[in-house]
Amino acid sequence: MAATYRTIIENSRERLLAFGKTGEITGTMLQRNEQGAPRPIAIEFPDGPHTGERYNADLSFCPNPICICGHAELRLFRDPPGEMEESAPEFRFDLDLIERALATAEKEGRKYDRNIGQAFVEQMREEDWQLLWEHYFAFKRKRTKETPDEELETHFPVAEIEASGATVGFQEILPFTEDLLVEADGSHYLFDDQYCVRSDCNCTTAYLTLVEKVTEECVEKPDMAVLSIDYRSAQWQVENLAGNDADLLERLAKQLISKENRVRIEERHNRLRSLYRIYKRSHHTPARSTTRKVGRNDPCPCGSGKKYKKCCMTG
Repeated sequence: MAATYRTIIENSRERLLAFGKTGEITGTMLQRNEQGAPRPIAIEFPDGPHTGERYNADLSFCPNPICICGHAELRLFRDPPGEMEESAPEFRFDLDLIERALATAEKEGRKYDRNIGQAFVEQMREEDWQLLWEHYFAFKRKRTKETPDEELETHFPVAEIEASGATVGFQEILPFTEDLLVEADGSHYLFDDQYCVRSDCNCTTAYLTLVEKVTEECVEKPDMAVLSIDYRSAQWQVENLAGNDADLLERLAKQLISKENRVRIEERHNRLRSLYRIYKRSHHTPARSTTRKVGRNDPCPCGSGKKYKKCCMTG
């Protein structure tokens, strides 16, 4: 199943991050090791053929900061080390975090790697997968911040943008950046922010679509209202109420036009513009005209049968 950036967001821990709970996830089989420990995750199999076995794990992820493959590699080391058999100093297997499945093919790697990997997947519970997502997101977010714009492998629909001024979603281009969240009435509201990046446009407007209401208990999908925010003038308006409460949208809009949020929104717009210029310069070459220049003595293209110099050239 092909993943989208929204699939990644919905499988992430954003609803917990919104309430400042980063680092508080406790798994059934997985536990977070103390900060500074050589390996970030501790594992104890609760059931099955490996019941009671304890390991510490190294995690590694796809290094591309905008790739949404959901790939993770785990290396398991027996805890305490003295219990590890000499023939297998470590176990290594790959996971697909989106499908929540073993990604190591049957013919790849060692048989006992695949066997313990399958046992690992079978013992994983919701909290365990969320703990891995937390590490995945933290790694990808750090890579996104640290990687220069020139090295990011982005993609923009240049023809559509230049022809119609189609807007571009910030997380469509950079899926692991922080969400645009606003608090009201004890809940957090998630917005999808879209911007115009067309070459000849200097607008200062963001189009914000309400996509989620995040509470302590659940994530709700409200009707997708749209606000437009001018981050320079601090003006706003409702583009589409979509059945939502007008007073709630007004409270959200007033928070979005706070100085802190306007600076944040402008920074996101400027980064999209920078990425678009880089992509357009390196990937998009304007089409050359294939029309042949008409010579003075050539037949006139109007179809009169006269030479061009005796016909439309003089007209």
